[in-house]
Order: sequence, then structure tokens, then C-alpha cells
Amino acid sequence: GGTGRGSMTAAGIASLVIVGNQLSGGEAVVDGQIQCCGSDMDRRDRIEEGFAWLAGNFAITSNPGYGKDHLYYLYALERAGRLSGRRFVGEHDWYREGAKTLVRLQSATDGKFSSGQSTGGNENAETAFGVLFLAKGKRQLVISRLKHGVSSDWNHHSKAVQNLTAHTEAVWKRDLTWQNIDLQRTSLQDLLDTPVLLMSGTRVPAITAEQKELLKKY
Repeated sequence: GGTGRGSMTAAGIASLVIVGNQLSGGEAVVDGQIQCCGSDMDRRDRIEEGFAWLAGNFAITSNPGYGKDHLYYLYALERAGRLSGRRFVGEHDWYREGAKTLVRLQSATDGKFSSGQSTGGNENAETAFGVLFLAKGKRQLVISRLKHGVSSDWNHHSKAVQNLTAHTEAVWKRDLTWQNIDLQRTSLQDLLDTPVLLMSGTRVPAITAEQKELLKKY
């Protein structure tokens, strides 16, 4: 009932992703043919609205809309970003910016993380959130899905890459991650961070000459 908070918005996004994955019966039904059912579009729209709020109110050195729970917010941001495969929130590379902030906040003498913006001054919880952000947010990247154009045509079967990564993790017995990467804002170095780039859609992609050249270099 109050103003928006970064921690609650990020936690809400992550919860929608987790619960939606459990409730969904799958995005393709094989009954003589494959059907893109699109039954989770409302949930995906709500997730996008949440990320739009985070992008418009983005902060990394504090919890947006609230002067406490800083590292709890960072961990919630990590959950939302990683579970959705989103490297950027607005123009912000959330992991890189968050990692730099946490390194500055860590004590050089005993290793604890403390921002001075916690609830109740619980240094154990603060340190746990800092470790979780750093450990879970940065796994080896195995595949990226390319976001291209202005529509959602690039994102049919949104859980496909996530499921493929989970299967590969089980076979290789190592922690891996995936991401969606936006062709409109990516660089060659960003693309080179991933060994596999998946580009999909049902229509001819609207790609500029500059973007074509970028993909050729990759």
C-alpha cells in the first residue's frame, strides 16, 4: 500500500518466474502439430512491468524507495535477473555493477559485508546476501538467446533455453547459466562472452546493417 520498493519489486518478479514455471503446463502442445499456446502472456507482461519499474528507479548502492535492506535488495535483484536470464535492467549490467559495489563493502580484515543500511544491523544476514549475490549471479555462461526487433517474436517458448541449460548442467555436472541479450544494446565483447548464440523467430528479423556486421564479427 506504500510507495514501490526495489527489494519487493525484485522479489515479486522472481516469485512470478518461479511460480509460473511450476504452474505452466508447457508452451508447446504436440497433438498432430506443435502449437505455441502463449498461455503465460499475462504473467510475462507483469514481469516486464516489474522490470520497467526497476529500470526507471534503478540503484545499486541503496534499496530504491527504501533506506534499509540494501543487501537483501541486491540478492533479490540477482534472483530476478538470473531466473529471467536478463543481463541488463534498463541500461544497467546488474551483476557487474552489484559486484563492484559488494567488493567495496566487504571488510578487508574479517571478510564481512556491511552496507549500514540493513534492518536490525544483522551482519550475518548481510554477509550471507552478499555471498549469495556473488556466487549465484556469476556462473559460466553457456548460451545466450538474442533479443531482436521490437516485438516478442524472438521469445517463443521462453523457457526453452532455461531447460536446455538445466539439462546441460546435469550432464556436465557443473553450474552453468544462460541469458537473454539485446541486440540493440550489446557489444562484440558481450557477444563473445557466450560460446553459443540462439536466434529464433517466426518472421524475417528486422536487423540493421550495423547489427548484421556485429553478428558477422561474432
